[in-house]
Amino acid sequence: MSSGPIHVAVLTSVHPHDDVRIFHKEALSLAQAGYRVTLLNPEFSGEKQGVRFLRVPVRQGRMGRIAFSWRRYADAALEQHPDICHLHDPELLPAVFPLKRRGILTVYDAHEDLPLQIRGKPWIPSPIRPGLAWGAGTALVRMARSCDLVFCATELIAGRFSGNTNSVIPLHNYPTLAEFLPVPSVPRERAVCYAGALSPDRGLFQMIGAARAAKAPLYLAGRFETRALEEDICHMPGVAYLGVLGRKELACLYGRCAAGLAVLHPTPAYREALPIKLLEYLAAGLPAITSDFPAWRTLLAGTDCARFVDPLDETALTSSIRELTGNLSLSSALGERGRALIGERYCWEREREQLLRGYRELLQNKQSGR
Repeated sequence: MSSGPIHVAVLTSVHPHDDVRIFHKEALSLAQAGYRVTLLNPEFSGEKQGVRFLRVPVRQGRMGRIAFSWRRYADAALEQHPDICHLHDPELLPAVFPLKRRGILTVYDAHEDLPLQIRGKPWIPSPIRPGLAWGAGTALVRMARSCDLVFCATELIAGRFSGNTNSVIPLHNYPTLAEFLPVPSVPRERAVCYAGALSPDRGLFQMIGAARAAKAPLYLAGRFETRALEEDICHMPGVAYLGVLGRKELACLYGRCAAGLAVLHPTPAYREALPIKLLEYLAAGLPAITSDFPAWRTLLAGTDCARFVDPLDETALTSSIRELTGNLSLSSALGERGRALIGERYCWEREREQLLRGYRELLQNKQSGR
């Protein structure tokens, strides 16, 4: 172990360097708790808020990245001489073996349910999806057995790993309440917004059509799935594309709208996912119009803070947009209830203790020789 602060190398070959879960929540929480954190990523070198970033270039193309990134990241991590390596992508799991041979503790962070994701990937031929999903899930769990600790974004994901590793801890990707402080002086517009990945399966065309039918401006923020899609959407009337926004800019956007949209299509992965965008809207005091999935209804049970719709029913979505943009008092009341719910149950300020507890137990087990 280091003689000074425990050194944690955080590895991602897929996510942006400022990913919300990886940087804003986990890396910053570790740094604030006294760990020395180096974040290896594919795009940026520098330092932010006590976290050091190191760029590790990856091959272009999905298959080349998957096949070769783990070795490049393993070598780069070993050069940093960390005490702990925290891996965030399935393709990096083979790096666990050379890292452990050097006595480095390894942590895997399962953001998504990989088998469910594969079942919903349109670029994978549908006849082979079930077999590929099973094979990928089996390989993932087997490789994760070598990790000292596994964090999982949902209980469903944790269930895949339980009994196969030394320790499995659910670590929900809840919003940081302090990031979304309401600004009372900002008047609400009769507009709706969506921030996140911009793609058809996330309801992009339903949102545009429904907002237009409701005569409500639609603000979009995030990255488009393709350049062609971006060029098509940005010229549509009634749509304002704001680009990729920082956390402060997002909070300002949420503060001025009447509702946030999260109408993801009913793919296997989305139906069971923790709806982070939905929770962020509520944290900002913004009511949500969201997909009517049973798991999402259960999440908000007992609190009237959202409107649930069939994500493929543009007429129902239009009706909910009209309701909340046409009654800003109702919008504010629902938003206040939603923010209170997040503070009571679903905020990172509470959840971060799970992260720190996992690290404490990991180090205690190392010291005791377990």
